[in-house]
Amino acid sequence: MVTVPYDARRRPRRGLGARRPGNHDRQQRHAILSGTLLIVSALLFNAGVLNATTQTICWCVIFFFASAGASAAYLTVSEIFPVEVRAKAIAVFFAIAQSFGAFGPWIYGQLIGNGQDHFKLFVGYLIGSAVMIIGGLVAATLGVAAEGRSLEDIARPLSAIKRSVLERTPTRISGTPTPQGVGS
Repeated sequence: MVTVPYDARRRPRRGLGARRPGNHDRQQRHAILSGTLLIVSALLFNAGVLNATTQTICWCVIFFFASAGASAAYLTVSEIFPVEVRAKAIAVFFAIAQSFGAFGPWIYGQLIGNGQDHFKLFVGYLIGSAVMIIGGLVAATLGVAAEGRSLEDIARPLSAIKRSVLERTPTRISGTPTPQGVGS
């Protein structure tokens, strides 16, 4: 009998297909919720309802949830790659994120302009919210539910794959001639 750690067992479903949400589900929902809240704050900003204090409060609430979505990318990368290349994969994704982040000051400068046209900033909020919502939807469709599972169960280490291939590969193919003096 194979023993399975308690956290890795499937929990019984309650209700109509309901299941207990894990980290994966929460990260998706946080990204989608952050995008939705950013749309609401963008609409309020465009309508002129928010002042500096209420805008800051909106951002605090939004980015409280958005931080979970942002860290989800690094967590996902660390979970889906084999152990031997995990650190390199995280470094590549980090470098890509930093490359796009380098355009941040220029983009913000274009959105803010001289401060007279608030519509550009409104469009910037909508673009940011779309990125958050799309990220949550991509995680929902392509993400790996890894909560309560060993990382080696999700992505087998390359050394285990090489070992299993070597065990299955015959040392000599039957019916082929061997060089003189080698083997029998």
